[in-house]
Amino acid sequence: MCGFFAVFSLKNNLKNIKKKVREASSYINHRGPDHHGMYVDEDFCINCYRLSIIDLSSDGNQPMISMDNNFVIGFNGEIYNFSELKTVLLSKGYKFRGNSDTEVLLNSFLEWGVECVKKLRGMFSFVIYNKKNKNIFVFRDPLGIKPLYYIYKNSNFIISSEIKPILNLYPEEKIVNEKIVFKYITRGWVDDTEFTFFKNLNSFPAGSYMELNSKNFECENSSVQYFNINKHRKKIKFNPVDFKNKLKETISYHLIADAPLAFTLSGGLDSSTITAFSSVLSENSSKIKAFTVLPPDTNDESSWVNDIVSYLGIEHEYIDTDVANIFEVFDRVIDAQDEPFLSSNVLYQFILRKKISEYGYKVILVGEGADELLGGYKRFVNPYLSTLKKENADDIFKDNVEKFTVFLNKSKSDIMNSLSEYEKMVCLNHHGQENMSAYNLIDSEFYQKFNNLLNVPSYPKKDNKHENRFFSHIFYHLTERDLPYVLRMEDRNSMFNNIEARVPFLDIDLIDFILSHDFKEFMKTGFNKSMLRNSLDGILPESVINRKDKSPRPGNNVHFVYKLFKPQIKKLINSDIFAKFKWFTNDLILNYENDAITLNEQRAEFWFRFYSLGRWLELKINN
Repeated sequence: MCGFFAVFSLKNNLKNIKKKVREASSYINHRGPDHHGMYVDEDFCINCYRLSIIDLSSDGNQPMISMDNNFVIGFNGEIYNFSELKTVLLSKGYKFRGNSDTEVLLNSFLEWGVECVKKLRGMFSFVIYNKKNKNIFVFRDPLGIKPLYYIYKNSNFIISSEIKPILNLYPEEKIVNEKIVFKYITRGWVDDTEFTFFKNLNSFPAGSYMELNSKNFECENSSVQYFNINKHRKKIKFNPVDFKNKLKETISYHLIADAPLAFTLSGGLDSSTITAFSSVLSENSSKIKAFTVLPPDTNDESSWVNDIVSYLGIEHEYIDTDVANIFEVFDRVIDAQDEPFLSSNVLYQFILRKKISEYGYKVILVGEGADELLGGYKRFVNPYLSTLKKENADDIFKDNVEKFTVFLNKSKSDIMNSLSEYEKMVCLNHHGQENMSAYNLIDSEFYQKFNNLLNVPSYPKKDNKHENRFFSHIFYHLTERDLPYVLRMEDRNSMFNNIEARVPFLDIDLIDFILSHDFKEFMKTGFNKSMLRNSLDGILPESVINRKDKSPRPGNNVHFVYKLFKPQIKKLINSDIFAKFKWFTNDLILNYENDAITLNEQRAEFWFRFYSLGRWLELKINN
């Protein structure tokens, strides 16, 4: 696991700016405190910072140069099937200096070219430079677990694991992308496109690669998509034993490490499943260490956590989030993220990772992606029921409506009314926005400039690319609306604290396996994540497997904006930080005070975004 910052130039003057590039790259040294390396010639310069996870020796350091001295690689991530690939490459005559996955990745490229990416099981962003041909290849993993940003500037192509080095090299690019700001304020949408909060800075598309040379330099849309989640998959019948075995195999890959490894544990299914299978795979479950965060004024999941810990016999610790310097923590999270974020749970996850790092752990396994992949959210119920109707699965439909009353805490009539409203909304192509409480706080000119964004549907359109409406929602959450933001939060929070976060549920083989099942299996018998639940007998306690409620991520925006940060928000409202942008109306303070009295829950989402945006302007734009 690493971070890298690279510049590919047509000016042939990189040696002259070597010092400046190295200084800029130091802004991601938290991503790799164990080693720093640099390569530079007249066309290409790369700085790599290494967090040593696999092969802790110097043989795994980066940038790494091929045996023939012609190719240079900078790599961020992990290739979990590197041992199998290495065996194949050895049989083809390749030599290896050490035992790192980086060297396997480099030789895989030499053997298979850009097709190598289809053989990888892992999370990655990497760049390979061909010294002889003077070109580079850039790759990012299928779902964008590992970050990668780029900009074309002054005949230079700059790529980086984070935004910080780019802005240090080109501080004049601290230009606000107002379109992204508008979406963020009004709809709470972030990371759903390649565009960032910085106008000229983009995120390299997930599941894509690019070859860059003098002929296609600065060519728009020059990346090639190698992964398509909409691809046709042969259907397989659900079998709980097969499902259990696939989970076990996947998690075993994610346990491969030469550095200390720990787990985050909530009382839900996702992190509990990962911890439980890891305990099964461990020679001594008592050596498994898990950590849990319980923020103030949030759902207390400790009873389920305690059941899991007792059942598995693992070592466990609750992390105290009552920190005196919470305001400083907020600013550190802004620094880590580079862009605004959506809710207070990000703060508590940052605190949790900081504490885990202080214990000496360098790797954590987390449950991110399971809800998006397996149908874990309540908002999947309507597309699921709608698809059952479409396919005339009447018996299953009636049974699920009856049993969803528990999961949704609604009557059958309320469920049917909600389904009717959903289908009407889809038919009319309505925007589907549930929380419009921010709209009347937006300046009229700013509103008029971007109000077309308010009509964009908050759900996916059903088209020929999708098998059915339920799967279209699954794919939408995995690639646009939900998961990309979640992955940004996880990566920056962890790496800022010198920790690699692994997400077993987003293993590409597991994804293909799960999406090969009939959609009916995903929420069968009125349970979310039905296939997962039905595969955990003997792995987790029944109290957790059969838990019917769905808790949000730990954190409470109401507590945050109306209690904890009230003076800071009022101070921000009365400051001139937003003056030159004219994004908001002049009556913010009156609205805030009224909302604070009534503890307005919907508006709390806006006030959190408002504060996050203000601190971002102060720390990232004006600084």
